[in-house]
Amino acid sequence: MTDPPLDSSDVVLVDKPRGMSPVQAIARLRELDPSLEGRRIGYAGRLDPLATGLLVLLVDEANKRAHTFNHLDKRYEIEVTFGVRTDTFDLLGLPALSDRALDEGALEEALATIVGTRSQSYPPYSSVRIQGRPAFYWARRGEVPAGGWPARERTVRAADVIQRRATTGANVVARARADIASVRGDFRQRELDDAWRAIEPTIADRALLVLRIAVECSSGTFMRSIADGLGASAGCGAIATVIHRTRVGPFELAAARTL
Repeated sequence: MTDPPLDSSDVVLVDKPRGMSPVQAIARLRELDPSLEGRRIGYAGRLDPLATGLLVLLVDEANKRAHTFNHLDKRYEIEVTFGVRTDTFDLLGLPALSDRALDEGALEEALATIVGTRSQSYPPYSSVRIQGRPAFYWARRGEVPAGGWPARERTVRAADVIQRRATTGANVVARARADIASVRGDFRQRELDDAWRAIEPTIADRALLVLRIAVECSSGTFMRSIADGLGASAGCGAIATVIHRTRVGPFELAAARTL
C-alpha cells in the first residue's frame, strides 16, 4: 500500500518559539485564531521544548494523512557546544564535565562522516515509545529497557559547518538556567538548576567551541544524538544548545505564522 499524494490543504505552518511544547503551540494558535475553535489539530514532526522553528500543524482531515507528513525529510540549523555533556544531550539535562581537551583531528573526522545512512540511537530522554512507554520513563527510573536502548536507521543527506565561534562556560550555564526556568512541566527543574549552578565555578572561565551546522536529514533523525556523537568523537563531550528547524518536505519556515 502506497502513501496518498501530499495534500497541504488544512495545514497550518507555525514558527514555534523556544520553551514551548507542540501542544502549547497548538493552544497558542487557537488563542490567536478563533476560527480554529472546535477543530481537531495535531502536528507532524515533534519539536523538543528547546527547539525552535517550523512546526507543521494538521487540521481536521489532514490528520488522516499524518503518516505522510511525518515521513517528510527535514532541514535544521543546530549549534553544538563542546566541553560539557548532559543526560538529555541538550541544556535540559544533568551536566557532566570532562577534563579531556577537545581533539580537533578526531572532530574533523567525525564531521566528515556525518553524511550517510547509519544506525542512530534514541536519546534516553525522548518521547519515543519503548515497550509501551516513552523512553524518558525508563531514563527517569534509572533503568535500561530490556534489550537496551533501541536504534533506527537514519539518513543525513548534508551536514555543513556554517559558523565556528567560541563562548564561555558562564554563558552556557546562564543559558541552561534560563531555559530550565522557562519550560513548563515537572522535569527535575530544581535538581537541574542546582547541578548547573554547582559546575559554574569550574566551567565559568573556560572557552568552549561552538559549531553551527546545517543538517538535511530523513524523518526521525535526532539532532541531540548528532551533537552527543560529535562530543564523544572529540573526547570532551558536547550538547545541542540550539535546534532550529527551517524546512519540512516542501514547507519552508518563511511561510510560517509567528506565535
